Amino acid sequence: MEFENIFPTIIGKSQLKCPDNLYNTWINYIINLEKNEGLTQANKLTNDNLTKEERLLDHYVFRDLKFLILEEIRKYINKIDVPLEDFFISNSWGYVIGKDNFDGNYHRHDNSFISGVFYLTDGAPIEFINDFSNTQMIKWAPDLQKNPSYFHHVTPLKGLLILFPSTLVHRVTRHIKDNSRVCVAFNIFPKGYFGMSFGNFEI
Repeated sequence: MEFENIFPTIIGKSQLKCPDNLYNTWINYIINLEKNEGLTQANKLTNDNLTKEERLLDHYVFRDLKFLILEEIRKYINKIDVPLEDFFISNSWGYVIGKDNFDGNYHRHDNSFISGVFYLTDGAPIEFINDFSNTQMIKWAPDLQKNPSYFHHVTPLKGLLILFPSTLVHRVTRHIKDNSRVCVAFNIFPKGYFGMSFGNFEI
């Protein structure tokens, strides 16, 4: 029997070029922001820190970065062929991960259409999960040792932007470096008139 992979999930990757002094400014800004301990895993028992600021990219410090990200989002939306009138970044936050972080945080982003992450440093890979078994009528636990295709890793580099469907399950793997892994994460939501007959609406 022959097997074919059809209708793949598309993620977008871009290596953005920004001056080093901006990276330093962004990293220092995020590290000094108040942390949202209610959203971190096990709080003080781990090295995961999300910022309390949920509109990070709206701050003037990130103005140039937001412009670059919006340009890449337009390319991604064009690639996945979704006819949106417009979109907006609904929320954005900083994420700082230290050595030996909690790596069992499998999640997806609810109330969002497209999600993304921009890396200010390198560090532990992001791991995407094939949730085929969770979309079927019959549920089972896949043998992940026998089927490594359930995972897809992307190793972050400084300046890498990744865009992906918000429904795609993912996690951050174990960070083993002494320096922190710092990134900006965000969600995208459609704006304007969209949908089909009997399901169309405007935001």
